[in-house]
Amino acid sequence: MTSVQYSPSGSFVIVGTEEGKPIILEPRTGRKEKCRPGHSQSTIQVLVSPDSDFVASIGMDTQALIYRLSAVEEPQEVARFSITRK
Repeated sequence: MTSVQYSPSGSFVIVGTEEGKPIILEPRTGRKEKCRPGHSQSTIQVLVSPDSDFVASIGMDTQALIYRLSAVEEPQEVARFSITRK
């Protein structure tokens, strides 16, 4: 585990992993979903939007990913950005 954040709604927890695929855990239902395709290296940070509809992650692979959450489907990647270092 590299980072953790509870959703503002309290319905799930997102966990960053060394594998690079953030995991969404729903304690009430026991549901566990990996965000795919994820990062090619370790996840540095995970974030949840204020409305709990989106999660974002930043990885050691210099990528920022945004996923849309749905109650009936696994998380869907909606955006991927490259981060450049100066």
